Amino acid sequence: MNQNSATENQTRPEDLQTKYGIKKEAYYNRLNFLGIKANKDSNGRAYLTNEQVNLMDELDSYIKENGKMEGFSNRNSEDNSGAMVKSETTAIEQSPENIYVEPENPVDNLDLETILRKASELKARELATPDLAIRAIT
Repeated sequence: MNQNSATENQTRPEDLQTKYGIKKEAYYNRLNFLGIKANKDSNGRAYLTNEQVNLMDELDSYIKENGKMEGFSNRNSEDNSGAMVKSETTAIEQSPENIYVEPENPVDNLDLETILRKASELKARELATPDLAIRAIT
């Protein structure tokens, strides 16, 4: 492989940002989401390979259709699907008993003092209202 063919397989971050119409932060959010680590050339400049760019293209199409990255999965990419399967398997292996959410008891967060105070204030206002109405009329 000569130097020209090496640079043909290298796509720079700024080129992709322009291509997708996104800013630097969105570009790096997408890289992180896909688990892509950019390569560096001999000058220390970052670039993505054609395979990585194809994955970024698929994600960009998905975002344009759905408005978000969540839910995107690419089973054709070894890098992406392998990472997803690995993380899902690890999560299940680590805590199989935590799959279900425990139901919350509705009285756990009750503050009885506050409820009793408000009830007593409401009852006092109810009892005082007829007298206040009579005073207002007279």
